[in-house]
Parts: sequence; structure tokens; C-alpha cells
Amino acid sequence: MPKIVRLTDAQVRKIRDPGRHAVDSACGLYLSVPQAGAATFVVRKSVAGKRSLRVLGVADRMTLAVARTLAAETGQGLVQTAQEAVAIASAPKPLPTFAEALEAYLSRKASGWRVGGKSEDQWRQSMDAYVLPVFGHVTINEVTPQNVVEALTPIWSAKPETARRVRQRISAVLMAEFKLRQMTMPDPADQKLIADLMPKVQVEVRHHPAPTIEQLRDGWGWLDDTYASHRCLRFIALHSCRSGEARGATWGDFSQTPEGVVWNVPASRMKAGRAWCSPVVWLPPRPSYAADSDLVFPGLAGRPLSDMSVLQVLRKRKLPWVPHGTRASFRSWVSKSNGPTEAAELQLAHTPEKLQQSYQRDNLMQTRRVLLMAWKRLIEAEEAAS
Repeated sequence: MPKIVRLTDAQVRKIRDPGRHAVDSACGLYLSVPQAGAATFVVRKSVAGKRSLRVLGVADRMTLAVARTLAAETGQGLVQTAQEAVAIASAPKPLPTFAEALEAYLSRKASGWRVGGKSEDQWRQSMDAYVLPVFGHVTINEVTPQNVVEALTPIWSAKPETARRVRQRISAVLMAEFKLRQMTMPDPADQKLIADLMPKVQVEVRHHPAPTIEQLRDGWGWLDDTYASHRCLRFIALHSCRSGEARGATWGDFSQTPEGVVWNVPASRMKAGRAWCSPVVWLPPRPSYAADSDLVFPGLAGRPLSDMSVLQVLRKRKLPWVPHGTRASFRSWVSKSNGPTEAAELQLAHTPEKLQQSYQRDNLMQTRRVLLMAWKRLIEAEEAAS
């Protein structure tokens, strides 16, 4: 017999652990606690044999009694017979809530996330923290600019870049749902509209903290190649690539040429969506059992390492720079040493101007190999910088 759960208001208010916690099993009421942001009451309902979750509201703004009432009202639509299931299936589909539209949107985009990337996690974290607690329970046709303003106000001035991305994501979800349903609706998260409703914010450009050559040299001594995260950080620093590109690398990406090993990264893993190749100046030994599809830097259960796992290598030693900052260090060194800037830009996989794309057909692979070998000798302190 299933365990009956019926928590009191005091018990609910003490829940702090992230996750979904049963509050009242009789009406399917749960408390959803995100990693960051406000906890929400959600109800689990079943329609035509399919289970789904519906956000009822923010726990801090709703009493437990009200949440129970809403959950019970939602649960009155539970299917009891096959005839009812047929009737529900043939009835006009109700419009989804924003939370349901978000799940559908992320599901459609699932195959497009870059391997080893963090886009989906960022979407979910920002929506859980700032949007779903405010209007996740509101149907898409009833979301108003006021809802969007309420969600963005806490971060508009404090975290302008986050606010910009959250607004874009709200707009993307709503407009996609409107188009799918052929609904002619204005965008309540329109960029100009929200900018007119919110105070003007001066956005400060913040660069990724970059290490000095001395800091890179110091770091080489404590990198332990028995750990995948350490090997990955070494690879990122030596090739000035992005973290996601390295974390998603498979053994099949690498090929041997007369000039040396080349790393071929497919467009699906590149920020600009364009295939890219790089000379390779260091690569850990390939295990004898590794297949071409296996990750070079595997995480737990053979999954790609997370971005945080590589960053933690530096954080544990309280170092003031991040893996991405090694790209800036590399580019600065090329400029200061009057090195080949075009080769450096190609190595960084920066998107060239259209005119440059038309005439720059050579990938300067050999020039880049020489450049990376000099960079490797420099940060490994094998010889002084020229």
C-alpha cells in the first residue's frame, strides 16, 4: 500500500534540499525546490494515462491551504474510464502553461545542444530561478509584459547579462509556441517593449580572468594527468580552444597526417556552427580499448566532463583565472611577440569578417603548428620567450 503523505505548513517551510518533495499524496501536491531560486508548489496530474506536472505558484506567496485547494481542483480531471480517456483525447487541447511550453521547447531542441556544452543546464537553471516561480503556472496566452517585468526586476540591474538572456529565452519559448499553434499574439517579452518598461542599465564589459605566463608555468607543476579534468585543462591551455570543444572531443576527431596530428571538430560542437580543425601538440595516450566514439576526457559513467569539473581544478587551488582565460593569454602573447595574428585568429576559431572569409581560404595549418609548439615550450618553460 502506498505511503500516505500529508505534511503540515510548518513541515513544508522547513524543506530546503533541492528536489521534488511530496506534500500531500491525496491530491498529488509536491514542493519543488530548485538549486537556485524560489521553491514552488506543483501538482502531478494524469490525463489519458500520461503524467505531467503543473506549477501552481511560488511557495513563499501561497499558503499550503490554497495550494491544496488548487491541487485538488486540478486533480478532478483524473481519467477514470476508457470512455473518459477517449472523450478527453478528442476534446480541444487546452493551452499549455509557460512551464509546459518550456518543457516542450527544450524537448524539441534536445538534439541540437552541443556535446559537452552547458546550454540546456543554463536554460533550466535560469528558468527555475527567475521565471517559473513568477508565471510558470500561467497559460501562454495570459503571460503579460507585467509578468516578464516582475521576473526580470530582481536581476535587471544586478545581473544585466543574465537578465538579457532570460528575456530572450522567455521570448523564444512563447513565440515558438504561438507559431506552432498559429496564434497571432504579441510578444510580451519583446526586447524594445521590456527596455521601455525597465530602467536603463549601463552594462560593464567583463572579460574572463586570464593567467599570466608565470601563472601558467606554476600551474603545470600540479596538473596530474591521472585525472581527466587535469588532462582536459592541459589540452585547453595548449591549444587555446574552448572548454566545450575539448570536453566533447572523441578519439575519432583526431587523424594522423604527414605534418602531424590534426584535430577535426564538427560544426555541431563549435560555437559559430562551422567545422574547425587544429594542429595537435599534445594528446594523452589513447587506451587500447578506446573506440573512435569514446570521449578523450570522459567524466562519470562515460559522459562528457562538466564545465564546472574543469573549473574546479583551478578553484580548489584558489587561482584567480579560468580555463577560457588561457585563450586571451595566448592571443596577447602573439601580439606582444609580433607573431602571425591571422594564424592566431584561426587557432582561436574566431568568426572572420565576410570579406576575409571570401579571400582567406588557407587554414595556415603549418604556421599554426609552429605557433602552438612555441606556445607549448613557453608555458612549459622549456625555453625563454623570444
